[in-house]
Amino acid sequence: MTENMLFEEYKKLIDKYLKNNALQVKDLHGKLYPLFVGMAEKAAVSYAINHVKGNQTHAANLLGVNRNTARTKIKEFGLMQQPVRGMYENKSI
Repeated sequence: MTENMLFEEYKKLIDKYLKNNALQVKDLHGKLYPLFVGMAEKAAVSYAINHVKGNQTHAANLLGVNRNTARTKIKEFGLMQQPVRGMYENKSI
């Protein structure tokens, strides 16, 4: 898929979103850009953190952002992975 094809698909998704939610562009006055940029950003961060199996430093490198920026976005989007219970953790019986 080329960047132009991705661009065209993204435009279709915006159209589909508006139709599925019975919205018109005028309903999103001043909100269209932050809404869709935010969705694209969340999708990219989600993809990155899943692709690197939760390693935030590697996700930051994949995204091309500072590690702290990646951590902030991961937290902001609710993508923090649940800690895995360690074998030395105190377990209730």
